[in-house]
Amino acid sequence: MCGASLLTFGALGASAKTLVYCSEGSPEGFNPAFYSSGTTFDATSRAIFNKLVEFERGGTKIVPGLAESWEVSDDG
Repeated sequence: MCGASLLTFGALGASAKTLVYCSEGSPEGFNPAFYSSGTTFDATSRAIFNKLVEFERGGTKIVPGLAESWEVSDDG
């Protein structure tokens, strides 16, 4: 049902600067360093903050995120 709401808002022409988010509850805040509830984590962790590296879509290969390059130390 939440997905249907998002599709409806998208169809209404929400601008690129509009964030529409549907959740089971309200997040405590938008900084995941300060809050750890499931609702807050769901609302903030992936939607706002990028990772240094990511997994290739559909696979396990590590690809750049924010990091442009990296090295693995000899001791792993």
